Amino acid sequence: MPDKVKHMLNRKLKGNKRYSPELHSFTLTLHFYSPKTYGYVKKMWDNLLPNPSTIRNWYRVVDGGPFYEGSIECDCTTSERTKTVHLR
Repeated sequence: MPDKVKHMLNRKLKGNKRYSPELHSFTLTLHFYSPKTYGYVKKMWDNLLPNPSTIRNWYRVVDGGPFYEGSIECDCTTSERTKTVHLR
């Protein structure tokens, strides 16, 4: 039996609330692309995947901030030849 399957079964048997990073990633990806497929896989795997409400909680803690957090200053002087705006 593959290690990941063993981990999932042990998690279910022990009642562990933590999910492995691989299962966490798989869950988010599958649910993002198709919630219906996620529901089917969850049912087929005997509810080894987290509840959709857990997935919603995971989305709440994702940092949705901008990729660049510094400020951009604009040097609004333009060159007549190039007609460009220079950013600092």
